[in-house]
Amino acid sequence: MNSDREKVAILAADVGSSKNFGWAGTWSDTIQQGLSIEELGTTLVDLVRNGWRTCLGFECPVFIPCPSDARALSKQREGEHGKPWCAGAGANSCILGIQQLCWLLDRLRSSVRSEVRATLDWSEFQAGNYSLYLWEAFVSGTSKAQSHVGDAQIALRAFANALPHPETANAVTCSRPISFAGLALLWSGLSDDASILHRSSLVIRA
Repeated sequence: MNSDREKVAILAADVGSSKNFGWAGTWSDTIQQGLSIEELGTTLVDLVRNGWRTCLGFECPVFIPCPSDARALSKQREGEHGKPWCAGAGANSCILGIQQLCWLLDRLRSSVRSEVRATLDWSEFQAGNYSLYLWEAFVSGTSKAQSHVGDAQIALRAFANALPHPETANAVTCSRPISFAGLALLWSGLSDDASILHRSSLVIRA
C-alpha cells in the first residue's frame, strides 16, 4: 500500500472485554497482532510518532441513525441485513467500542507531542493532511473466525482488499447519522469540528 509519497498503516480491532479483545495490523510489509488494547495503544502511538498515517477500524457500530419518523427508531441501518446495531452483539459492542475508542484516542493525543489530526473522510485522509483515519469493520455470520484476533485479521484483509478506493466498498448507510466515532474524536481533542457528529463512517463488511 505504501508509495514513495507516504507511509500508510492499517489497524483493525475486534471490540470486547479486557479478556476478549483482539487486534491486527499491517505496515512495512509486516503483520502484527495482539490480545490487549494496551498493546494496540502502544502500537498506534509508535506508528503515528514514526510518520505512519494510520487507518484504524473498529469492529462495532461507530454511527447510528436518528430518523425523523419515530416509527423508524430502533431499526437497522441500510446494509446490516439482520445484524442490527440496536440488538444483541451490535448494541453491546457499540457501547464497549465507544469507551475503548475514546481510550485509544486519548492515549494517542497525550503521548504524541506533535499535533495529531484525525478524520472520518477518506478523501481528506488521501489528501495527506491527516495522521489518522477511522473506519468501521463489520465481520458477521459465516465470515467470523474462532477468535477475536481472527476477526480482526479478517477485517484487516477486507479493508486492504478494498484499496485503493475503499469508499466504493462501503456496505452500510443511514440517514441523519449520529457519529460515535466523531464523538470520540471530539472528546479526545483530535477534532474540534462539531459537524463531525453528523457524519457517517466508511463500513467495510467481510
